[in-house]
Amino acid sequence: MIEYLLVAFTFFLFVISTKTVGLLPFPTILILFLGLSQVVSILVVTDTVRYDIHSILYDFGGLEANLTTVNCIYSSLALIALLSLSGKFRTLRSVDFTGTLRRLLSTRSSARFVWTLIAIVLCSVHFALYLLVTDWSQLWLYEKYLSVGMDVKWVALFGESVSDTILKTGPAFAILSCLTVCSLIGTKHTVLKFLAGALTVFYFAIAVSQHSRSAAFFPLLLAVNFALLRLKWRTIVIPILVFVAVVALLGALIGRNTDRHGLSTLPETIASPFVNADPLYVISQAIVDSCQGIIVTAESIQIEADFDPWYKILAFSPIPSYIDGYSSIREENEHRLHEYIPMSGVGEAFHFGWFYIGLLLIGYIIGIRAHTKIAAKNPAIFILVNLLITLSIYVLLAYPLRNSLRFYWIALALILAVNLTSRGSVKGRRGSLRRRYHQRDRLAHSSELGSVSSSE
Repeated sequence: MIEYLLVAFTFFLFVISTKTVGLLPFPTILILFLGLSQVVSILVVTDTVRYDIHSILYDFGGLEANLTTVNCIYSSLALIALLSLSGKFRTLRSVDFTGTLRRLLSTRSSARFVWTLIAIVLCSVHFALYLLVTDWSQLWLYEKYLSVGMDVKWVALFGESVSDTILKTGPAFAILSCLTVCSLIGTKHTVLKFLAGALTVFYFAIAVSQHSRSAAFFPLLLAVNFALLRLKWRTIVIPILVFVAVVALLGALIGRNTDRHGLSTLPETIASPFVNADPLYVISQAIVDSCQGIIVTAESIQIEADFDPWYKILAFSPIPSYIDGYSSIREENEHRLHEYIPMSGVGEAFHFGWFYIGLLLIGYIIGIRAHTKIAAKNPAIFILVNLLITLSIYVLLAYPLRNSLRFYWIALALILAVNLTSRGSVKGRRGSLRRRYHQRDRLAHSSELGSVSSSE
């Protein structure tokens, strides 16, 4: 089967990327993920591993019909990812990923304190708005997966588009609150640590109760922080955090197939990995679910889909959906494989046509090439942008195009900010040098005048 050759080719590219770039998220970890996804697709199509969500909810025969196609797409993505950095390998290899993160996390400064404080304020405002626009009765218990209702009176005040945006930006602010906890660990800002910790716990509880896989990210991020900073008690804390992440992930995978979601289900969600299923079976489902993008893409290609031209154009828009009008046309134009399984961004691009495929690839390559130029200027921001590009492509494989490009636009904004800041600092240094030269010339000229007057 040609699929096996494609898998071997992808892992060959992974080895090359490891040797030329190192273990950066993009492209090395991404290529590894692409290869693992290809393996999963073969295991599922040959019934070696059964993926219940796919077989029960959205199996249109696409995986069997398009197995070779999606494996070609994934191998091509791996090749493009590596080639997009041609000529930049030495620059990327010189970046000390672990060392830079450790220095970034351990450095304490007034500027960092200010940014952390701003982040806490933003998260607090968002969480307050989230509680306002959410229907509390459904937040406590609802039947349909990821369909928490909104409070009618507050939606009437804010508007449906703004209210929907508040709910959808929850994961982003949840991650931001968790980052503030990481930033404050080891400091003496007790009040701020309490606020950041409380916000993170609240966001985490909501994510677990809604059976969202993103809940596993919180404890994993804290575990990485403890490991990089080599904090006291890390040998005890890190295993506990990893265990919490596994329970959150497995609980989400089990709970999402039920008709009980919400804060009232937290006890049963936490207990479900231990009492309701074979642990090995749940773990296998978790692994396959993490690589579900290749299955979603295969099924997305299989179904017929026509899109409004404006939907195609606005899928690439960085403007909030309630401003550019995307939210008003999304429901009618967004094709879904199931009620809560959308078509992947790769599948959407496939149906959009070659022009949009080319636009997407060129856009990513421009961002990828641009982000290497800030590696020397600001390694910390470079690593963050590298992670955002990786996350954007990961989301592209399983969720709609516009969802994935949110992370890409943030990455571009950070690249632009670094370049503008560095230009300002270069101009400042040049101005300082000019002033020194002019001052030296004036002193020299004054000395010459003094010598002339003394000789007279």
